[in-house]
Amino acid sequence: MPPPPRTRAAAAHETAQRTNKGADLPRKFILTHFVKVVKIMIKNDACNYAKSRRFRMKKHLLWLCALLLAACGLALSACAAETRVYVADGGTGDGKSASTPCGSLAAAVDALNGAGGTVVLVGDVTVSVQTTLPEQSGDLTFTAEGGARLVQKQRITFAKNTNDNVITFDLPVYAAASSPVAVFGSFNSITFTEKFTVTKAATGSGFWFYGGVFTAEAANGGVNADYITELPYSITVKNGTFDRFSGGNYRSSGHCLVGAIAAPVSVTVEGGTFGTAGTYDVESNNQQYNGFSVSGQMILADDATLTITGGTFHVPVFLQGRLGLVSVRASRDSKLTASDRKYYSIDGNLKINISGGSFDGGMISAYQQQVSHAQVVRGNFDVTISGKPTFKTGTILDATAVKSYPGSSTKATLTMPAAQSGVTVRRFDRVNGAAQSYTEPLRIVTIGDSITEGYGGSFATQSYPARIAARLMREGKDTLVGNYGLSSAGMTMGKAARVYYPDTLADRMTRTETGADFYVFAIGTNDGDAAGQSNGSEKWYVDLYTDFIKAVGDNAETSKVFITNAVHRMTPNVATLRNSSIIRPTQKKIADELSASDPGKYTFIDLYALTYERTKKGTFISSDKIHPTVDGYIYMAEKVYDAIFGGVTEVDGFRLTDVYASDSGSPFGAGTKDDPISYLPNAIDRMATNADVTLHIVGTLTFGGDSVSLPTYMQRLTIVGEGTNAVLNLSKAADVRLGCPTVFRNLTVNGRGASTAMVCRYFDLDIDESVTLTGKWDLILGNIVQSDRSKIDVKTNMKFDSAESVSSDRDCTVRVLTGTWTRFFCGDRRISNHAPIGTYGGHMTVTVGGAAKITGMTAAATQATLYAAVSGMNYLTGSIDATVDGWDSALALTDFAYIGSRSDIVPYTPTKNTGSVRLTTAAKTIRMGDLDGDGAVTVRDALLLVRAAVNGRLTDAQAEHYFHTTAVTLTDVIWLLGRTAQN
Repeated sequence: MPPPPRTRAAAAHETAQRTNKGADLPRKFILTHFVKVVKIMIKNDACNYAKSRRFRMKKHLLWLCALLLAACGLALSACAAETRVYVADGGTGDGKSASTPCGSLAAAVDALNGAGGTVVLVGDVTVSVQTTLPEQSGDLTFTAEGGARLVQKQRITFAKNTNDNVITFDLPVYAAASSPVAVFGSFNSITFTEKFTVTKAATGSGFWFYGGVFTAEAANGGVNADYITELPYSITVKNGTFDRFSGGNYRSSGHCLVGAIAAPVSVTVEGGTFGTAGTYDVESNNQQYNGFSVSGQMILADDATLTITGGTFHVPVFLQGRLGLVSVRASRDSKLTASDRKYYSIDGNLKINISGGSFDGGMISAYQQQVSHAQVVRGNFDVTISGKPTFKTGTILDATAVKSYPGSSTKATLTMPAAQSGVTVRRFDRVNGAAQSYTEPLRIVTIGDSITEGYGGSFATQSYPARIAARLMREGKDTLVGNYGLSSAGMTMGKAARVYYPDTLADRMTRTETGADFYVFAIGTNDGDAAGQSNGSEKWYVDLYTDFIKAVGDNAETSKVFITNAVHRMTPNVATLRNSSIIRPTQKKIADELSASDPGKYTFIDLYALTYERTKKGTFISSDKIHPTVDGYIYMAEKVYDAIFGGVTEVDGFRLTDVYASDSGSPFGAGTKDDPISYLPNAIDRMATNADVTLHIVGTLTFGGDSVSLPTYMQRLTIVGEGTNAVLNLSKAADVRLGCPTVFRNLTVNGRGASTAMVCRYFDLDIDESVTLTGKWDLILGNIVQSDRSKIDVKTNMKFDSAESVSSDRDCTVRVLTGTWTRFFCGDRRISNHAPIGTYGGHMTVTVGGAAKITGMTAAATQATLYAAVSGMNYLTGSIDATVDGWDSALALTDFAYIGSRSDIVPYTPTKNTGSVRLTTAAKTIRMGDLDGDGAVTVRDALLLVRAAVNGRLTDAQAEHYFHTTAVTLTDVIWLLGRTAQN
């Protein structure tokens, strides 16, 4: 690792050095010349001994006195610059003398006027309210006389460090509160002297020291920058009793922001007592216990040195302490920490030098293991033991967390006496210069949403990753588990997926800082609320999730990636259906495609099927219909464990090619004719992917959502009624979106009456005369196109599209022989002036006949408002063969649709329509480019277009026959000549 750039602290230190040197010049000058003069006088005396000694001595004494007075004056002025302020409870004075003390600690520090100095307690001084003391431009010392004490009932916080001054505690502290009292150093250099002692009241809880700050969550005013330091600082302890000691921040809850030490830090312990005597299970309790640590609950992102020459340690000792739970709010809002690896990577050089002290906490380690947001140490870790420290037998010197970046040569080294007793050495690369061999633990990282985080239980102990970690520990398997689940997170945004996983600290850390061998991905439950609202949001989910998984899989450290599908969800809205029809099939498709590209690395876990029986019994999912119960998390952990270590990833026979559904069945029916499923999403979840599947409707099947997404990634879906009078009731649906080639047979499909859009998305559609469609429908063979993403706030609305997301080269065949259809496009329908313009480049064969009838918008005043045409509101570079019967004879059918209104971000170039339309119909037709209205596109039309290009515009009447645009150029003429060649 290259040396860090010169920090602001280093620059400030150099400036201070120069300033101090300048201030010392007069004093040094006088003292130096005083010595010189004395030497000269002695020499002169020796040379001129014969002269009048009395006169010479008088003269010399006068010079000496003058110089001494000057030197003394200078010294006195230097002493006068060091201000002392006196303080005691009940004081009412100005603090300038012990007889006129200030009355509070805050008042005493204020009296220093920010210049630093010494605060002298001449009586007990009580801190009964939370107190923040301002930064000083000079060193600050707290001392006491006559047995005075600092009586703490509330915490003391110093202003955040911006210089190199030292704050010294040279006095006794009396912890008088029933809860622990604390001092927060705020990254200032702190010294606790031999006179620093801590005693507790009978009901007192002891003393905590944190070298950083008391953090808050963003919602309560927390500012991430306040919890990060980029200035070096040091802490020295010579005495004192610390129930808790940390060189960094304190996070009182999982929502508090995560800070970083992004500058060198050093802690020196010469004496003192840390923690309380007890027995600590170094394998498990340490994950939740606050031991002695240099970092505290923040990321140690730079060099750190811990030097211990004395002291008693009743707790484990760590350089990087536990972060504690990092909840979704903390991970989302710690934006500065997540912005740069210099804040979130533990890649500095870490050193522990021990030459004295007593250790019975059981462990001395580079890193305190925990499940939430577990990391590895990427820098060097050096431990040196000398002198005569004592260690409780079995104390572990641990370097397990040290794992260099691929290609890096950082390592863990230990130097200690060959006969050192009481210690067990774990995973150092070199011990006393000799290379060591060991087996790395298996590292597993889980990535997901609230179900991975463990919502509904204790995140730290009851989430499924924590359950797996506990089981591995019980079984003695050398495995570490990290949980990066975030509640409400997903790969999309929108109102339900409130947290965009790629914008979190968790995302940054999982990509480079975990050192994981195995990853388990389980993101998607929240994405059902967004993905599927449009092609754009669905593509967003697919692309980002694929890229995320692949990026992690491509890490040199990664050997296996497990991709699960979302567990059961039964909320009464369309998100549940999208989870079934889009999210779960997509998760399997991603796994299958990645597995095909890199066999053996990617494995799909059908977690939905593996937990289905418990879901059916009602013991897996809680009353909110989304999250597992506490027992559910236990069961989920078992299934994921069995998948990872036992290879049990699916349930034989769970996925069916024939599924029966009926309102008369049950939500968790077997899907057979005798035991149908009553809930459409559950029925879809039983369907096999990449297969030819039939959904059998027995009697009536109702789905009350306002949007219906049919399943994706099937070879074909056939929806057929069993017997007579079968009904698929979609009476509230505004649209039915196909996800694969789809066939309707032998049933009645109830739309919402006013207008239900059948959105084919360029998939095959076959509806024959055996089907009855009630109400009015729109036939959109392409997509319903939403606004361009640049015009949408994706944090609240995931209905957006791009030209890419609504473009297709897929060949398709559509046959519709029944129903009343209002809007009709063999392509896209744009519903916003910001909607992008896609391109269709495949070959489409369309038949609308039999009892099918296309009416157009009956109140249409112009062709533009008819909303019916062959090619849709998109560019056509492919070809369409359309046979359209049942067209209203009073209306004209155009081969190319009016493109719709457009904003300035949606340019339209008619000449990009290089494809062809062949229309067979008895109805009146309008061909784009037929400017003279004779039914054909000829050279005459091209000449009319030339005239318009010269004049600068078409007439409004001509524009009806040319994409409803009046502005034309010679490029349009060339395009039209190409059309004449197609005749």
